[in-house]
Amino acid sequence: MFEGIKKRFREPFLLFSWVGAGALALLVINDHLLKPAFGAGSFGTVTGKLSDFAGIVLTLLVMEFFIRTISGVSRMSSLLISSTLTMSLFLALELSQRFVDFYVAVSQNVFDLVGFEAVSASTMDSTDLYALVMIPVVCLSSLSLIRRHIRPSQGSPDAA
Repeated sequence: MFEGIKKRFREPFLLFSWVGAGALALLVINDHLLKPAFGAGSFGTVTGKLSDFAGIVLTLLVMEFFIRTISGVSRMSSLLISSTLTMSLFLALELSQRFVDFYVAVSQNVFDLVGFEAVSASTMDSTDLYALVMIPVVCLSSLSLIRRHIRPSQGSPDAA
């Protein structure tokens, strides 16, 4: 019964690799050090884009982790599903003010439950869509991790 779960956790998750650690470090440093230090202006624009790039990477990696762990689908399937969900969520947040308002309201309620202060505003800027380039970058990094993890005697990493 637990053999499939054990196998899924033996395989590496990109979330726990240098990609996930780097995205998390970038997000924390950017949001807690760089943004307060530089505020608005031209460098503020750069810090905003860094948050978008790191946020897309982390969202995709967290979704991939949960989809693969909970559902038991193959690594490639979970990567495809999480990429599609991440892109859809990001596009909705960038292109629909109604979705942004809904997302902020839900986020505030969730953060209130756990005792954190939620971000109360979101700015829509079409240049944020440049961050979507991170989705194929993460997918290619994941494929590289898969190739390094396969041993010739193991066969396909997606064989369950």
